[in-house]
Amino acid sequence: MYISEKKLSLFILVSYLLIYCSYIFHVPFMDDSLELVSVASVIGIAHPTGYPLYTVLGAVWLRLTPFLNPYFSMSLMTLLFSVVSFFIMYALLKKWFTMLPAVILTAFLFANSQLLFISMRPEVYSLHFLFLVILLYVLFSSMPVSRKLLYVLFIQGLALTNHVTSLFFIFIWLPFILKHRKKWVPSQLGKAVIAALIPVVVLYLYLPVASSFNPPINWGNPSTWEGFWWLVTGGDYSDSYLLRPFTGSLLYPDYWTALSNHFRHVMGSFLPNIFFFALLIYLFIRLVPRDEWKKCLFRPNTMGLGLYSLVLLVFMLHYKIPNIYEYFPLLFAALLVLVLSMAPSRQFFPKKHILIVGCLVVVTFALSQREIPYTDQYPLIEESVQALPEDSIVLTQGDIIYGFWYMKYALDKRPDLTYVGANFINYPWYDTFFERNNNIELKTFEGWEIDEREWVERVIKGVLEPNKDRQIFLFLPDPILTHYIHTAEFQKEDHHVQFWEVTGWDVP
Repeated sequence: MYISEKKLSLFILVSYLLIYCSYIFHVPFMDDSLELVSVASVIGIAHPTGYPLYTVLGAVWLRLTPFLNPYFSMSLMTLLFSVVSFFIMYALLKKWFTMLPAVILTAFLFANSQLLFISMRPEVYSLHFLFLVILLYVLFSSMPVSRKLLYVLFIQGLALTNHVTSLFFIFIWLPFILKHRKKWVPSQLGKAVIAALIPVVVLYLYLPVASSFNPPINWGNPSTWEGFWWLVTGGDYSDSYLLRPFTGSLLYPDYWTALSNHFRHVMGSFLPNIFFFALLIYLFIRLVPRDEWKKCLFRPNTMGLGLYSLVLLVFMLHYKIPNIYEYFPLLFAALLVLVLSMAPSRQFFPKKHILIVGCLVVVTFALSQREIPYTDQYPLIEESVQALPEDSIVLTQGDIIYGFWYMKYALDKRPDLTYVGANFINYPWYDTFFERNNNIELKTFEGWEIDEREWVERVIKGVLEPNKDRQIFLFLPDPILTHYIHTAEFQKEDHHVQFWEVTGWDVP
């Protein structure tokens, strides 16, 4: 029986989106996603750089879906961003191919485990990817140059309110701007600049305004200028952003060792990535005329995508970049469109090649889904916390505290408990977290240039000693802190400190 290309394409498209939907995390994942849901629940301030756009969208979305679990609800929102990205990328690829090849190539891009992972839980990277795809679609559209400039700068400004690395988008559209610079009418250029500034100003104003209401989660307390600047410039993560990757990477003594350890998150997807790069090579050889490829390199959109891919790759090679796997979808999408930008429009794709690429999509998706790091850690915390005495203090560190925030602020479970992150003791603004909860005394300190023993002393002086009359439970504390608490000197003090062990927890 003959099946038309349109019906087959629609079947692949619908099937693919249903598979994507089936992978949404119903059980919260122990990472920043829990914090972002908690921040949206209380209309608070997230960790640097604040992510005002994602926070505002999440807050609105949660209030539109009160009948859903908060984590699942915001996972749906994140998935929606990826679904829209899928359709826009498909529409972009249709500029070069017919329906079926465009669907297959889009499916290949979205079969990668990194893109699958950022689409399944509340994170800013799915929205970041959506802005990149929209920007590419606008640049390759046939709309008038003046309107294209207006949309490009508006997208750039909006993207900057979601993630600071969207600043790299400038490299994509800068060659286009320079090529048409003589065509700009001052009034048009002024409108475009205003279009870029409006979302930046309006959404970043959210940070000091929301902070002035002193929400329970108030990173940096940006109601002050000092706190605002610390937050939007990356805070203590600033060493991992923008400038350092281009100045200090290769000078780091153990750079190559650190880099190899850093890539452990993506090595499980090594084979799918090889498949994708092989596809790029095939497309380049087949679609780009050999006698014209040098000329094609100097097209504005091609140059822009080449610059962006190069800058993003150098950025990813830095050993201190957090969540490096989140940037692979951006790189893959840019490289795919880069190759196609060098080819003439409306390319013929042989059916046997479509079949081969379709098989690679299935294999890639099968390999990628095995790399999704499912977790059962959060349920262990949620179950164990119910047994804690009333009005207790839980002292923990790292991202684990996000699980406690989620329970308290998003689910309203055990609101009587007070959760303290030991790693926040070095932030002078951390005491603002507890201004609504006056049943804890907290002392914060300034300065990060300290050794681990001095940090332990700060935890003891800032949390344990001021709250001797409270039950304090230590969850996954620092080894040096654990050792000190077991010493005879500490035991002489009248502290009510206990170690909280959760059966089945597999984090060292």
